[in-house]
Amino acid sequence: MAKWHTQEPARFEGQELEPEKWLLESYYDRARIESPEGGPLNPLLVQYEDDGTGVVLFECLISSLRYWMRIPKATRTERAAVKAQQGDGYDATCPRCRPADRLVRSGGFLVCPHCGVRFGRP
Repeated sequence: MAKWHTQEPARFEGQELEPEKWLLESYYDRARIESPEGGPLNPLLVQYEDDGTGVVLFECLISSLRYWMRIPKATRTERAAVKAQQGDGYDATCPRCRPADRLVRSGGFLVCPHCGVRFGRP
């Protein structure tokens, strides 16, 4: 009988993409991202890590190869902007993603569903 809970998490399958500034900006803008093989990358999974960073798993639509990219954790000014939105009585939105996604509660934290970055507690 297979023990599924002992398998390696899916985000570590494939090659890591270096989170260069142009690549992060393209992802935040929801622009088409090209794989090293030249095909478009389709995001499959977005999750957050314990240190506040996000991890996005991609699959190339041409070669079916998988890639993953680590999104840097929120800066102090981004966390302050989210806290200010909450203080004004608005639903907090991601300061990075355009158009801005509403942050969701996950594991006691406010997390962006698009980039997976944690922005503090609700």
